[in-house]
Amino acid sequence: MRVKLNDVIFKVAGTADGRIILAMAEGRGVSGATQYEAEQAGGAVEATAASLGAKTLKLEGLAFGGAIFGYILHFDKDVYTTLKKSSVEE
Repeated sequence: MRVKLNDVIFKVAGTADGRIILAMAEGRGVSGATQYEAEQAGGAVEATAASLGAKTLKLEGLAFGGAIFGYILHFDKDVYTTLKKSSVEE
């Protein structure tokens, strides 16, 4: 699903309990997403989690060829349900 937070549009997926979130930058053009865009996506998810009082338990970078293009974030409570409220059309 695509969401828009802090003027950043990115892709997210979550587990059934909403505690583990995959945040990936949207790739543009041939080169795909940049690490900076991935960091913006991860930061936006962390900011949303903080506003809910959720603690980040673990942060894992998704790397390919030495570049990070997304993050897996683990929280102590459901964050995904709130992220879904910011969804935008595909």
